[in-house]
Amino acid sequence: MILKQWPKGGAFLKVPTGSDGCFTLMEEALWLAAKRRGEGLCLRRFVPDVLAFGTPELQTGDRLRLQDWIFTVAAKGKRCHPGCPLFPKDCPLHSSVYFIHAPEPLWLHVGDRLEPLPKD
Repeated sequence: MILKQWPKGGAFLKVPTGSDGCFTLMEEALWLAAKRRGEGLCLRRFVPDVLAFGTPELQTGDRLRLQDWIFTVAAKGKRCHPGCPLFPKDCPLHSSVYFIHAPEPLWLHVGDRLEPLPKD
């Protein structure tokens, strides 16, 4: 998958962004479609750290490579807000946001490629 943009701005992103050592990643087309619909509660507050193109279906524990670094999918899906009209079946954030654990602090660049590694 190709890293396309940082919705919060800039051409570089220092990761991890969270205290848990993770950053959030979502397929760009799904994010833009969800924003156009604009129905969900989280869509007004949540912004993924990274939008990507060509994101495969990933599962918790999957590994991704960027040059010499190996990233791990720490979790899949953002928890839904019980009062949300999309809860739980129609929410793209519930099924399409990935929490990616960074192996160490580093900088990501627009255009970087994260390649899925074969499952063990």
